Amino acid sequence: PAAAALRQSLPRQQVLGLNPMFAPDLGLRGRPVVAVRHRDGPDVTAMVRAVRGWDAHVVELTADEHDRVAGAAQALTHAAVLAFGLALARLDPPAATAATAPPPHVLLRTLLARVASGAPEVYHDVQAANPYAADARRALRTALDDLDTAAAGTDAGFAALMARARAPLGAELAPYRRLCAQVFTELPPAHDPNVHLKGVP
Repeated sequence: PAAAALRQSLPRQQVLGLNPMFAPDLGLRGRPVVAVRHRDGPDVTAMVRAVRGWDAHVVELTADEHDRVAGAAQALTHAAVLAFGLALARLDPPAATAATAPPPHVLLRTLLARVASGAPEVYHDVQAANPYAADARRALRTALDDLDTAAAGTDAGFAALMARARAPLGAELAPYRRLCAQVFTELPPAHDPNVHLKGVP
């Protein structure tokens, strides 16, 4: 919708859309910034060059590609994290859950703390304005149905589900496994919540 509005209201001006794919407090260096050249020109090129010069990782996409990428990378991710929090609230687990949490659960709690403490209007916009966000949430619901089916089946069926789940990683499977191992190695113990706050402003 924004791209169409820009074409109508600014028919002759150069127009560039920039979407930092991260919260501002993380800083720009090495972080991905999507650039959409709605109407190209020398000023647009200069601005893209400037953002690259600030050490951002600029990825140039069309408006539709941006929405599809953001649907998967932002809308789906935020939906999964918020759904995890809502599911925890429904389960109302014992207090010992946090103290006995394995590393994946601890990481999900940290993601939940960050996302659920963010600006509601920003996270609402990700879910409401992106034309692919509803598809992302439907895919998440369908995936949970698939998980239910596999849980009621055989080990072989569950192995097949796990293979389908890791397939999107493709050739990046091994690097992401190494990254996860590094994160888990550096993760503070779950039984001491104050440790998590050490060095964090």
